[in-house]
Amino acid sequence: MWKRIVSESGHMFDKDYDYNRLCNKYSFPIDITHRFLSSLKGIGIEVGLLTNIWGNMLQQSFDCGLIPKFEYKTIIASCEVGAVKPENMIYEIAEEKSGYSGGEILFVDDSPDNIRVAESFGWKGVLMDLGNPGKFIKKIASILDG
Repeated sequence: MWKRIVSESGHMFDKDYDYNRLCNKYSFPIDITHRFLSSLKGIGIEVGLLTNIWGNMLQQSFDCGLIPKFEYKTIIASCEVGAVKPENMIYEIAEEKSGYSGGEILFVDDSPDNIRVAESFGWKGVLMDLGNPGKFIKKIASILDG
């Protein structure tokens, strides 16, 4: 991803460059997922956020609408806990902070490796297809209905 961003932007990067703003420039919100999250709150389902985000990018992502502004039960940011997906430790932290474990957790991610580790904890995993958000939302809905 970084090679594409560097190539398309034409920027030369130095230690003072604001990588967060550049990444946000090349990212976009997926509106259907924002609406879906809001609908979950309406039916009493708690939602957490487990992210491999760094620095102040989480707040910038909220501010520019990339990540839905939502009342999350728990937010686990890798930069704050010293572990990243797919390391076991970040999943353990998520269970501890959320108060949920195993099959009580439905985990959605765009990385098969992250899903695999989550499933090793007994979590239900859904691989996010960014090219077809309606498809993974239907899968989530069917799991929640089941």
